[in-house]
Amino acid sequence: MSLVYLFPKSRREAASRFFTGLACGTIFGGPTGIWIAERLELVDRLSASEVMLSGSAASSLCAWWGLGILSRIAGRYGARNR
Repeated sequence: MSLVYLFPKSRREAASRFFTGLACGTIFGGPTGIWIAERLELVDRLSASEVMLSGSAASSLCAWWGLGILSRIAGRYGARNR
């Protein structure tokens, strides 16, 4: 879904956002999934793989958006200082 709202402007930005999302999803997927399941009181209804997958998707989505926003801000203010 995040691709629909915040397209990368270049291939380099797309690649960096992809790999950042992949790394964050792999590293933070478990803890994020557990946190989400506990907050929504779904721990007893979801399997371990569903918790991991939902956490991975959520942390990857946050990383994609965060890196995209930071890239836009850096591009905007970096161009002014030249």
